[in-house]
Amino acid sequence: MFKRWCLRHRFNRRAARFFNNRSKRSARRILFARASGEKYFYDTLLDWIPRHWPAAAEWIELRPLPCAEVDWSRIGAFHAWVQDPVRERNPAIYAEARDAEEQCRQFGIPVTNPVDILSNSVRSRMLDLIAGPGIRVPRLVEIDDWDEFALSLGGLSLPIIIRPSWGHGEPMHLIRDRQDLTEDVRTAFKESIAVEFIDVRSDDDLYRKFRYVMIGSTGIPYHMLASYDPNTRVETYVDTPSIRVEEKTYIQRPDPHHAQLDAARRRLGFDIVAFDYGLDRDGALVVWEANPVPHLPYSENSRFPYKRPMADRVFRTLLVFHFERAGISFPER
Repeated sequence: MFKRWCLRHRFNRRAARFFNNRSKRSARRILFARASGEKYFYDTLLDWIPRHWPAAAEWIELRPLPCAEVDWSRIGAFHAWVQDPVRERNPAIYAEARDAEEQCRQFGIPVTNPVDILSNSVRSRMLDLIAGPGIRVPRLVEIDDWDEFALSLGGLSLPIIIRPSWGHGEPMHLIRDRQDLTEDVRTAFKESIAVEFIDVRSDDDLYRKFRYVMIGSTGIPYHMLASYDPNTRVETYVDTPSIRVEEKTYIQRPDPHHAQLDAARRRLGFDIVAFDYGLDRDGALVVWEANPVPHLPYSENSRFPYKRPMADRVFRTLLVFHFERAGISFPER
């Protein structure tokens, strides 16, 4: 734990020194803020800029919340890099981010993914907003009384998935029989929900999950994971030459579901978001969730060279988006 804190503190200090020393000369800046004591969430972007687009650093300022030392008259755009949903996750960080956003409102500064909007990632609200023409979402039931739920299943049919009401990357429990509703499952999360299980397994018995990153109305296919486990994630994915070819094909072509996903993004109110989705047996779009603070790793793994141009495009698009919001001309490389 202490070692992680030291590494985090060292990265924060190094990144702030690099960017803030350069942005001192700029009359207009883009402000990225982090929660006090935490690492800058998009550390991969901050690592990428000096190596791939160093000229952009002259307009970027980094500060911990509540941004007490900021000269707001020189800020052109603001984005608090805090994990969603921040109001439900950490009320203290939420209050600091709201204070910073209030300064932005007073100075007419555009705010990306305001912290109040991040509450739309609470799953009950999120799935209601995502649902729309051409999009299927799983039905969801909030569990208030476990004994009653064990009898009725909230009107759902087995199998179902038990997962937390909010958050990303947490474990999920696949329930095939009522006997699977053990005490460990009942007490796994502070607020539990039951979600309809939609079978998106392909003829080869693999479950495929697609991730589509949206920055404004620009969409970028980010990855495709395939797994024999319905809980398809990096820890369970299948890595074969044919799967790599399939993923490469996906990320190098326009996503055919862009229009539906962009409409869902607008309903959610997110400026930046990553959608995770699958395709059912009929090829219909099934959206599992929307993550407004997605992890964006930059892969230099020699097994996946086709991923680097996609990651370069994501980071450049992120920069262009914020530069345009700030009214700053995007610099040449």
